[in-house]
Amino acid sequence: MHMTTYLNGVTRLLTLTFATILAISCGGGGGSVAGIDRGGIRTVAVGPVTGFGSIWLNGERYDVDNATISVDGQPALQSDISIGQVVILTGEIDDSTAARTADAVSYESNLEGPVAAVDLALGTLTVLGQTVFIDSRTVWGPGITPADLTGIKPGDLLEISGLVDNEQRLLATRVDLEDTLEGFTISGTVAGLQRDTLTFFIGGQRINYRDATLEGFPGGEPSNGDLVRVRTTPVVQATLRATSVAQRGTVVDVEEDDEGEIEGLITDFSGPTSFRVAGIPVRTDSNTRYSDGNAAALAPNVRIEAEGRFDARGTLLA
Repeated sequence: MHMTTYLNGVTRLLTLTFATILAISCGGGGGSVAGIDRGGIRTVAVGPVTGFGSIWLNGERYDVDNATISVDGQPALQSDISIGQVVILTGEIDDSTAARTADAVSYESNLEGPVAAVDLALGTLTVLGQTVFIDSRTVWGPGITPADLTGIKPGDLLEISGLVDNEQRLLATRVDLEDTLEGFTISGTVAGLQRDTLTFFIGGQRINYRDATLEGFPGGEPSNGDLVRVRTTPVVQATLRATSVAQRGTVVDVEEDDEGEIEGLITDFSGPTSFRVAGIPVRTDSNTRYSDGNAAALAPNVRIEAEGRFDARGTLLA
């Protein structure tokens, strides 16, 4: 397992393996008790896909023969998911064989839209007002030649999957070139909301949601700080017109004794015992195990893989 920090496009790699605490949410479930379902341990995994022959995620193989697979909320096949795309997987670990079986695999892109700028010196793209970092682990889709940042030019239509950093920038884990897009997509945190004009910002992009379908907001409409996924009309302009705005505040429901594995960037860092990974609260304690590193290596924008089990409050104890 690895820890990676990046600054201004320069990547520094450290190695660290550890069990940790991660809180996604407390929630209901399909009748399992204490994380046990049909004789196995329920498991939740979040991170970029690293291989097939079923699906490999966070160094583990998951059988997906009977899994429900979705892409952008629509039914899909395993062949519709690609290496480097960040997915959410729920499944089960067999008590006797330790074999892992996926029940559901879900993928949603972070960004879909035109490139406004390419900065080779910083190793970044700008897409729909969002800063996208590229590193040595970014996977390039077919049609991008050369298969690196020099193969991208302003105006190209891209689909990007990645990990969000402490400044709400995106570290791309996969970049695909698209011929056309029916609409643009932005995922991120609502800021600068103005209810009189029905607009808000995600990163540097202003969005008008006057005519949008709103989904999942307890108060009926978005608020500053909400994590959302926005679809807009495919028209480049200073203020994009949203067709839908959906809240993405809960990653996945978990129960006591569920296993969890997540790969992402450290954000909201209060110290080595309290931070977030991929938007998920994480806690460590004196029992957390490290290898090839220690708690002092934890810092904002460090890329980590965290493992553990959830307690009754939805916190995974080391």
